[in-house]
Amino acid sequence: MKNKIQFKVCGQGDNTDAYHEIEELIIKLQKIMRLQDWDIDLAFLSANEISGHMGSDGYSAFCETWCDAKRAIIYVNIEREEVNKTIVGDVIHEMCHILSNAYERQVRILCDIAGNKYANKTLDVLLEQMVDGFAQSIENALSRKESQTP
Repeated sequence: MKNKIQFKVCGQGDNTDAYHEIEELIIKLQKIMRLQDWDIDLAFLSANEISGHMGSDGYSAFCETWCDAKRAIIYVNIEREEVNKTIVGDVIHEMCHILSNAYERQVRILCDIAGNKYANKTLDVLLEQMVDGFAQSIENALSRKESQTP
């Protein structure tokens, strides 16, 4: 495991301490989620870079995974104005996607075999709800644990 933070920042000032906190969170989550053998990078991108990569606006974060190589990159939009989730929440959510990616791939193969053209769209919604539920549970558990620490 050789995690690294990519300091790709667009005019946001020096937030080095915040980046290191997120790096520590990723390492902590890797232990919790048993992803210690994964190489997980983090990149902070502008809104334009995110929408150019994803093909649409509105994403606060996304990840790319390479399961066979056990490698992932989490991209976080650092310019979003409407913050309904924290960066911590975004990272937890994307870590859940990394954890569930192998299962997602298998289910998509089954959908393709069945030939149901609507299955993949339904699957996207269901997987996002599942990941969001897991991420919220983990974030709540971490918050409770931190509030109990003296």
